[in-house]
Amino acid sequence: MRCSGSFIAPIASPIASPIASPTIGLVIGLVIGLMWTWQQPAFAEELIPAASQWRYYDKVDAPQKNWHTPAADHHLWPSGFAQFGYGEGDEITVTSYGANPASKPLSQYFVKAFYVADISKIDALKLRLLADDGAVVYLNGDEVLRQNLPLNPADTTHISPANDSLIESVWTETPLKPSLLKQGDNFLAVEVHQIAADSSDISFDLALIYAPLKVITVANNKHKGLKTAEPVNVSVIEAKTFSEQYLITLSEGTNELSISTSGGSGDADLYIGINKAPTLSDYHYRVVGAGNRHTQLIKSPSAGVYHIRLYSYRPFADVKLVARWLVSR
Repeated sequence: MRCSGSFIAPIASPIASPIASPTIGLVIGLVIGLMWTWQQPAFAEELIPAASQWRYYDKVDAPQKNWHTPAADHHLWPSGFAQFGYGEGDEITVTSYGANPASKPLSQYFVKAFYVADISKIDALKLRLLADDGAVVYLNGDEVLRQNLPLNPADTTHISPANDSLIESVWTETPLKPSLLKQGDNFLAVEVHQIAADSSDISFDLALIYAPLKVITVANNKHKGLKTAEPVNVSVIEAKTFSEQYLITLSEGTNELSISTSGGSGDADLYIGINKAPTLSDYHYRVVGAGNRHTQLIKSPSAGVYHIRLYSYRPFADVKLVARWLVSR
């Protein structure tokens, strides 16, 4: 959702619920995964790498009810490195199944805190999961993925079996909304469910990866000067990209500076820096919102070089950029 004056990230909702038919669900999931791979940018950065360290709970009794939230007390949970589990021989941390191999606990639990330094630099987010046989994933206390388990969260308890074992030993990939993340401290929790109490194995590993926001930094010598009241047309054919710079040099005694955009197609945002090029996180003035009609009015502007750039929230074409200023006589 876009609102004038500020950028609001898309609102997320729970993703990837199971489908009545396991086979159909798996096929649809694979098709969606392939479509996502084709359409999205390269996921080159990791918030949580595979084989990371987690705290885990592998007891016979259920954990406390709020175990999946950062408010819960996990300090008595042991820690280890993924891959977790038993029965396959490729585990780094072998978890317990109790004293009775024929009646193992159906569920095990994993939690991890992680830090996001700058959420504005994340363009797309993806969760990679290895879970034998089913799992629920929570990010900052909210469910974001339900895989091979009943649709209704109320039907999933410590003793709930997974629906099937079709994804055993398979890494699945699910896109998540970057707006689910918080600036700074974040918390991920996962419950893994077996298909049966006498199952021979259980496995868990996870990676949280992202595609960095693509920003083209324009060198200072690549710019165009603006003249008062003379519009220029600006186009940017790629999303999440800055235009070249447009410069205005103001002297002392300027009464008012107005910079506006209008017309064209797509969705452009207006960024202004004084004596330096603006970026997404470093600017003096910014006007964002749906569409291309934006105006920044600056009363009694200070002397200096004003660097103006348009940012493509979506690719845009033929957006009219015009600046007007008045100098005292």
